[in-house]
Amino acid sequence: MSEHALAAAYPGHADEAAAALPQRLLNIVLFVTVLTSSIAFIEPSPHDGLMLVLLATCVAARVRFDRKLVPLTLLLAIWLAGAFFALIPVLDQKQTVQYVATSAYLVFAAIMFACLLCDGDLVRLLILRRAYVIAALIATAAGYVGFFHLVPGADIFLANDRVSATFKRSERVRAILIFPLLLLLIDFMTRRLRLTGLAILVFLIGGLLLSFSRGAWAHFAISAAVTISLLLTAAPEPRMRTRILLFSIAALIGMALFVVALISIPAVHDMFLERAKAIQPYDIGPGGRFWEQRLALGVILESPNGLGPFASLQRPNPGDSSSLRGRRLTAGGPESEPT
Repeated sequence: MSEHALAAAYPGHADEAAAALPQRLLNIVLFVTVLTSSIAFIEPSPHDGLMLVLLATCVAARVRFDRKLVPLTLLLAIWLAGAFFALIPVLDQKQTVQYVATSAYLVFAAIMFACLLCDGDLVRLLILRRAYVIAALIATAAGYVGFFHLVPGADIFLANDRVSATFKRSERVRAILIFPLLLLLIDFMTRRLRLTGLAILVFLIGGLLLSFSRGAWAHFAISAAVTISLLLTAAPEPRMRTRILLFSIAALIGMALFVVALISIPAVHDMFLERAKAIQPYDIGPGGRFWEQRLALGVILESPNGLGPFASLQRPNPGDSSSLRGRRLTAGGPESEPT
């Protein structure tokens, strides 16, 4: 039967096909956009450009704004308003305008992804999961290539002898690795154990360790503990809770053995011992991170509306805290803190 005959016989068929096309296109664009999030050593990155394509596709597919997102939107709007007010004294500086424009872009991106996933669409969630895991594999593979110098010019994947992979800084590797690791951990504990998934989990954990970021290690440890606690709370029966506990213990032992095996490599061993120290030279003394954080508190009290982006760097004693909260408060003021 031809398409015209099918449309005549079933009037609703053509409408359903026309409605399904934007949804399929949206799923493809979502996959590619998340996949390219692992490439971030150039600005603007390919991911940034694809976000605009994803926005247009969301409009074409009629993705709705759910009222459950109103609290999130209000909090982000308050934070963004604080950033705009703090921008006024330094409006003549191109770098500060770019900073706030990037903040606005991230706000709209957060709301867009919330709209895509808030209705519990499992297909989109599965697409997001697959793309995120593949993106993490790409970044981790680049990290291995850089750290072990597997090809000429592999140093582009390193920053200060630490794995930065496809990012500018090693601290940013956690952004692409921790969430996929948690997704794989959930599968590992609640579904059938697969060797492929286990191999990917070990591969990504190795990449996280080679970032030599203490913040990333702590972030993953705390996130994993919270995830396991939620799984235990939500487990429908005692048998599942027992499985989660046993697999948690097995995962902890396996991870410890993997770390021991990894640090047996001389290059990894030396860097691991250095980064495992609780206090680093750049943490203490005048100009150290803790010293700057103490100064940042005084800056916040002196300028309740914030100094504006990057303005604190121009002060004799900048107090430019290395923590995200310190930077946010000195740039945008206390009104940025509800987020």
